[in-house]
Amino acid sequence: LSWLSFCLSTVGRGGSQLVVPVAGRPMAAGHFRLFGLLASAVAMVHVALPSRRAAWLARLHAPPAASSIVASTSTPRHTTYRETWADVPPAASLTVASTSTPRPRTSREAWAEVVRVMQSDCGLEVLELDLDISKGGLASKLQLLSLHAVRVLMQGKGVRLKGHFGGYSAIEYCKQALGPRYHASSFACWFEPVTVCQGPPHGRGPFPETQLALERLRAVTPHTTDYIELFHAMEAHLFRPNAATLAHFARMAASAGIPAGILGALTAHVVLLAAHVRRGDKLQDSFNSFVATSRYTNAIAHAAASVLSGPPIECLVYVASDSVASLGEVRNGLEGKAAGRCNVFRVIGLSQSVSQTSGRGKVMAHVMRSLPGDKARDAALEILFDIYVLSSAEVLIGLMTSQVARLAGGLRLARGGPAGRELAVDFNNSRAMKRGNFSAFGLPGVVEEGWRAAWVNPFV
Repeated sequence: LSWLSFCLSTVGRGGSQLVVPVAGRPMAAGHFRLFGLLASAVAMVHVALPSRRAAWLARLHAPPAASSIVASTSTPRHTTYRETWADVPPAASLTVASTSTPRPRTSREAWAEVVRVMQSDCGLEVLELDLDISKGGLASKLQLLSLHAVRVLMQGKGVRLKGHFGGYSAIEYCKQALGPRYHASSFACWFEPVTVCQGPPHGRGPFPETQLALERLRAVTPHTTDYIELFHAMEAHLFRPNAATLAHFARMAASAGIPAGILGALTAHVVLLAAHVRRGDKLQDSFNSFVATSRYTNAIAHAAASVLSGPPIECLVYVASDSVASLGEVRNGLEGKAAGRCNVFRVIGLSQSVSQTSGRGKVMAHVMRSLPGDKARDAALEILFDIYVLSSAEVLIGLMTSQVARLAGGLRLARGGPAGRELAVDFNNSRAMKRGNFSAFGLPGVVEEGWRAAWVNPFV
């Protein structure tokens, strides 16, 4: 191709001095100039294609940023990388000022790009997954959906969704919001579409960048850092609230006492800590035992003293719970007190929410089926909002057997949150540990995901 373009450009520059027989006749000078232009175009394509491939190769295989990775030389790669401090990318409704020198891509960002590329190639064979993939709660459905979606991608296929999240989206609000689209799936009631593709695959073969994504996916094996990060990337791809949901979140944030602009972004004026105080049906689960509120408050104070560094700052503590009493209990244990960098704790959260007043010790997935109209909408939004806020926190305290906390922890890491700050108050419960790994389903284990015990210092 290089030789051809050189010859054509040489002929094109020759003007009327050269005579090349074409169909038995001399070629006019204007034809030589036309050949010159064609030669330039050929040369540009020749240069652009490999450079474009090289650019995608660099993006998909980019190593983690040196400033945000700690590596050990004694063990293999898939067990040695752990993210430390890193900027948290903004939520969909936030913006970040650009800089002249872009930050190197982390491995988590590279996996997010792999998921995006696979879901953007409409030439791939697709497999449909049902939203009602389990009989558990909304977070459980999203986690299992992420797991199956990862397996589909590893087969070289794209993912599409069908059906409903049970009582969490098979509701009148979603019917009205989606119109005719509701009958196929109500996923778009709360989230951005999982793919831009519609109809059957176009059959023109995968894009060059898709080939590179497939190369990475073929090299992934379970129970490695790559696999965990791919799983978290898929969770984050699914959990992208749409504009309508974010508008609801903005109103709920104001009601919960969350200042504008702190969700999904680090600030210099306030630090957000979060606790998921799970009561309800967990108190009746044989794998769980009651965890006193004082353990949550002690864990928050200990984390504030062990993790946060810098000048004194106000610390917001968001309490997500299915119990009406939890917010007041945490407030009594922390409000106005200080620990470590936190010169004062201010406890915030939703109060008397539908999900708190309707559950009353029952399985929320069952309660959702009987909630009427606006109550069903509000309960679903409250659960989604809790997950959204929990995933935005600097430190997350929760139960490792709760899928709400597990999903929030995975989202937090996928968005660049520092690792090692998901702390479980039930870490000493061996039965909960066995249940928390969910090995029967194939979900990553709590230790693999980086959860730590809340009552010891895991940061030393």
